Amino acid sequence: MGKIGKDRVFLSASAPKDLVDIIDARAEALGWSRAKYMLAVVAMWRDEGAKPINKIDETMAAEVMSKFRPQKPARKTA
Repeated sequence: MGKIGKDRVFLSASAPKDLVDIIDARAEALGWSRAKYMLAVVAMWRDEGAKPINKIDETMAAEVMSKFRPQKPARKTA
């Protein structure tokens, strides 16, 4: 297996077979690997604002995502 770049992290997860069957079918239709398709799904989620996936995530989303948004510089007082 090749070396991954410094700005990348390897992810691994198990999933229900019926879900993987759908992922594999969509990836195959595009001529993509399972990994490439899953990366596209996660990137789309991020690009659409990384919406919370459940109520608990929703309560924490603003705090967590604030770490990834550029912060406005503090106003200087004269």
